[in-house]
Amino acid sequence: MDLNDLSPLLNTPSMPFDGLNEKGLAIGMAAVPESPTPSDANNKSIGSLGVIRMILDHAASVEEALTIMRGVNILWNGGPQLHYLIADASGKSALVEFVAGEMVVLYNTNPWHQATNFLLSNTSGSADGICHRYDVLSESLQDEQGDLSLGEAMDLLGDVSQSSTQWSVLYHLHTGQISLAMGRHYSEIHTFQLEAPALAD
Repeated sequence: MDLNDLSPLLNTPSMPFDGLNEKGLAIGMAAVPESPTPSDANNKSIGSLGVIRMILDHAASVEEALTIMRGVNILWNGGPQLHYLIADASGKSALVEFVAGEMVVLYNTNPWHQATNFLLSNTSGSADGICHRYDVLSESLQDEQGDLSLGEAMDLLGDVSQSSTQWSVLYHLHTGQISLAMGRHYSEIHTFQLEAPALAD
């Protein structure tokens, strides 16, 4: 085996597209339409994936993750603008978007939280009808009150997958289990186990 051919893999830990850490905090992202992003000369600048790495390394809660995000300027570096969905083992979650030069935080009002590829904070009133995939998620989660089995959750991810979907993943925030389907092969689930988070009483 020529290790030189594998050298690009050494960079992958610094470029996560989503993830779960040992504290039970998960973060994911999705591309959204462009909108002016805040910039503060007193903050350090970091790439759109680098901030995910920073949060996974240093945050144990949604609020700690938001503190990190408020302290940096996020650079898209030629890639699409993103919004970020963050959740922790307490049940709290937040969708972070950048609109009109401001960072907007939308907290969950239910035991679930969903996002697809549009800026939710740009909607007035209901988001119904803006994105079919969002509507499918919303209806299913509402019907089940967010309480889906592993199989049901994977089926739902399959229902909202696209031809470009490379993977779908479920992060179990209380147990540290990761359930992964590659290339829309939802009948083949790969399971990984982190050490279970130590949750506060």
